[in-house]
Amino acid sequence: MAEMLEMFREDTHTPRRKKVALRESKEFTYWLFKYRVKKADPARLASDTKRGLDQLQKMRGAQSARRSRS
Repeated sequence: MAEMLEMFREDTHTPRRKKVALRESKEFTYWLFKYRVKKADPARLASDTKRGLDQLQKMRGAQSARRSRS
């Protein structure tokens, strides 16, 4: 993790600090997502995206079902 944080800081020209601020943490999380997309195998990325969208659809369906029962 420390290595990735250092890569993030170099890439974004963020100064080193002892602690990670909330804003930096959010920016780092987004940077990690973009890094993963850039480095990932396209087939694996497509598969993971499909699984994520399927899960989101299930969650929305469950939420709608709960609302209709109340």
